[in-house]
Amino acid sequence: MASKTVLSAKVRSFFRGTSFTMVVENMATMMLYSLQVDILPITCVLRKVEELLAYVQSCCQAGVAVDIGQAAFSTSLNLLSNTFFSMDLLQPGSDNILEFKELVWNIMVELGTDTTSSTLEWAMVELLHNPDKLTKAKEELERVIGRGNLVREGDIARLLYLQSIVKEIFRLHRSAPFLVPRKVNADVELCGLRFLGSEMDVKGRDFELIPFGAGRRICPGMPLVIRMLQLMLGSLIHSFNWKLENGDKPENMDMDDKFGITLQKAQSLLVIPIQL
Repeated sequence: MASKTVLSAKVRSFFRGTSFTMVVENMATMMLYSLQVDILPITCVLRKVEELLAYVQSCCQAGVAVDIGQAAFSTSLNLLSNTFFSMDLLQPGSDNILEFKELVWNIMVELGTDTTSSTLEWAMVELLHNPDKLTKAKEELERVIGRGNLVREGDIARLLYLQSIVKEIFRLHRSAPFLVPRKVNADVELCGLRFLGSEMDVKGRDFELIPFGAGRRICPGMPLVIRMLQLMLGSLIHSFNWKLENGDKPENMDMDDKFGITLQKAQSLLVIPIQL
């Protein structure tokens, strides 16, 4: 009850003295501009990633599972709220995440916050479902970053395997599936990670992979999604080992999705972090 009261007070403070519609329009305008020119401060980005790792560490010590999607959502949302209002709106693991997520749904879908959280969740799902790929990613991180060191934005350019994983996740799990749903009739093998060693990117120049669209209608939240997704994914798999809740085996993971504005996992990914 106390946490809900604090959350409500924070939300009301944003809306005081103006209409809800005006607040939404002003927030969207400011945030979309910041994402287009990519002015989110790197110090704020790194601080939010470090806070995410601190939350995961607390879960590790308590032996409780982490809801990857909700943790990523609160981290991305707090990055934006700190940039413009110098305050956090949510704490990772808060009971109010789903309630508040509905409140800001229309804004956050446009800004890329929900895209980041759903894509990060799918990335963790696929890596846990394919332990050999997870092992290769961890080996690259340890070789490039070093054990015990934090992943920095300047390191991403040297993490080629991690970059290829992110591109493959964008291909497998489109974050905004506005087209008619479709699926293949049979499993096919496409030479493993098709983007490893490729110069193809997701910024609208290579039409084989355009998860954010291209041209004048490209998603304005793309810079935020790319920066946060690579940093959070690299940090989570470099800082902890992971096991499925209830001792489930990777090959038995539920891989179903639910179709909506964003393509989310039907059942939230709950995983237990293990100290390295």
